[in-house]
Amino acid sequence: VYRTIIANHRTGPSEAFYTSYGMVTNSTITNNGIVLAWLSGNTLNFDSCIVWGNDVFNHGCPQGVGTAAYSILPVGADTALTLGDGNLFDANPLFVDAAGGDYALQSGSPAIDAGNPSLPVPPQGGTRVDMGAIEFVQAVQPHGPVYEVGAGKEFATPQAAMDALVDDCVLNGGVLRQDSVIKIYAGVYSDTDADEIVLVIPYEQFDAGGHTITVVGAETGVVFNVPSNGVGILVDPGTDAGWTISNVTFEGRDKTGAGIVVDSSGPAAFTSGNTFNNCRYGICVIPGTHGVLTISQSVFNRCEVGVYSDGSCVKMSVTDSVLDGCAVGLWYANSGQTITVTNCKATGCGTAIYAGSIGYENSVISGCTITGSTNASSAAIVLNNGVYIVENNTISGNQGSGVFAGSTRAQVLRNKIQYLFCLLYTSPSPRDRTRSR
Repeated sequence: VYRTIIANHRTGPSEAFYTSYGMVTNSTITNNGIVLAWLSGNTLNFDSCIVWGNDVFNHGCPQGVGTAAYSILPVGADTALTLGDGNLFDANPLFVDAAGGDYALQSGSPAIDAGNPSLPVPPQGGTRVDMGAIEFVQAVQPHGPVYEVGAGKEFATPQAAMDALVDDCVLNGGVLRQDSVIKIYAGVYSDTDADEIVLVIPYEQFDAGGHTITVVGAETGVVFNVPSNGVGILVDPGTDAGWTISNVTFEGRDKTGAGIVVDSSGPAAFTSGNTFNNCRYGICVIPGTHGVLTISQSVFNRCEVGVYSDGSCVKMSVTDSVLDGCAVGLWYANSGQTITVTNCKATGCGTAIYAGSIGYENSVISGCTITGSTNASSAAIVLNNGVYIVENNTISGNQGSGVFAGSTRAQVLRNKIQYLFCLLYTSPSPRDRTRSR
């Protein structure tokens, strides 16, 4: 008999147990005429039970027909049972409403956390199992809004902190209840569960409720080791809210793996102050992703592609960032949206910026300095199939052309282009308009 309520047997046969044997665990026996009747030679064992408010405990049973441990019992139970550890005698269990048939426990009940310590504790129980059939649900307070990660902090890994955030959402009916911050202190963080991802922001597991999750390096020296062919941070799909990732260094291995993979950007997503070293992709936006993504004050060193978006529907802005030694600094193509690149610096990239087959609103490249592009058969800036404004940039010392504009509507205005094989190359198209000097 397990997690059973035996109550209110008062007319006709009034015994809870009649010539019975077996094990009774985590059960409540209350408001009966008789508890034990005519047990002889049988064995009935009680563990973590509440026996309370009955008229007669023992009717016609010799001593030793059973045992009891970690249970609430009436005085005199030893006339029938051999008593073990942890029993309480004539202790009111404080039922919520016994008269109304509610045998749950009130706060302060002596039965709470008083059951057999070897029995499993149900979800949202206390430090150990209760006595009786109905476990008292402990009041669990959500943890947030700040989850601290690092040596000597509450969480050892970023993923452990994120798992706690998800648990908080479960307590709140599956909804993120407030803007939340995962605050990471100096240290090197790696994949810990062989899924080749250091941190997953699992928006598909809860409703963001219009709130934002921020992952931030609280001090210098926060490093994510990007697994080979793996991911530093994966933003999973399913959000209608924003997120921010800032002040983290993503350390790749031989241009494999991606620092941040964006499978959901929401109406406002930001990465700021991050450094991406030696990754295949510093930031990779999955095809079909929608939303707005702003990348600012970030550094992309020796990546195959610094920022890669091909086939997404993300409107992207890249500002005040550095692209150094990448095969392609920024790749943005096959999108119904546009890209804005302002005040960036690209040095020693094969091609600094590639954009093609994108939305028919103005994409802007402005205020950038591009030097030493190494792809002799291409250009520092390559534009295809779109509407572009390229203005107030300095492009110099590249092995190929300065700007290639193919099948575009491009305005190339007020740029400084020098020391190139070719300043400007445009494919034949009556729509091309160039005014540079």
